[in-house]
Amino acid sequence: MSDPRRLVGALKELEGNPEQLAAARETGHCVVLAGPGSGKTKTLTTAMARALVEHVVDPRGVACITYSNECVAELEARLSTLGIGPGNRAFIGTVHGFALSQVISPYARCVPVGLPADFKVATRAQSRAAVEAAHAAVIGGAEDPHRRWQFAVEKRRRDVDRSRPEWRGQNPELANFIEAYEAELRNRGLIDYDDMPLLAYRMIKEYGWIGDAIRARFPVLFVDEYQDLARLIRQSAPERLASVV
Repeated sequence: MSDPRRLVGALKELEGNPEQLAAARETGHCVVLAGPGSGKTKTLTTAMARALVEHVVDPRGVACITYSNECVAELEARLSTLGIGPGNRAFIGTVHGFALSQVISPYARCVPVGLPADFKVATRAQSRAAVEAAHAAVIGGAEDPHRRWQFAVEKRRRDVDRSRPEWRGQNPELANFIEAYEAELRNRGLIDYDDMPLLAYRMIKEYGWIGDAIRARFPVLFVDEYQDLARLIRQSAPERLASVV
């Protein structure tokens, strides 16, 4: 639970910078643009604390998505000084962690995404075996399947919305390769690292009630290092977004 007295002190510290203070108090969409060392993280954590104290009513909470586990640790440390620890009302994690823990794990059993109840995250060896099986089935030949897969990975991450014409219109062979690889993983009850945000995005897009459930739990979403996460966040985020670049 956040501490209102600590929040008052944190907001007072921002009074010397009206733009930071305005960002911390913002209740709608907000993007903060500033260079390194300018106080973006302090503004972000103060805004999270303010939202929990003044805006988001228990048991609802806020989520903060960031780029890496190192960033997660820094945010958790800063938030702890405001009396906020990770828990039901404050999710702090990477986009992959959010996708897995808040979307896939709780809802994959409810919708037909091809995952068994006991699905696992593929090891590197399991992913490589699936690549080789998919390459043999779709492409064949003597080329190194993992070299071709490097191009497939780029397309897989770039063309998030597979209902758009560019998914199959731009290099359909790669699209077939990717789909065969994912089918191999599903047949083995596996997902891989890139599957996490991609599956979460598709689940939210195809089943609107999942997005409604996430918005009900986390009506406010904060994004750290937005420039590195923008594509998936823009397409699948809850309705209110406070972003720090």
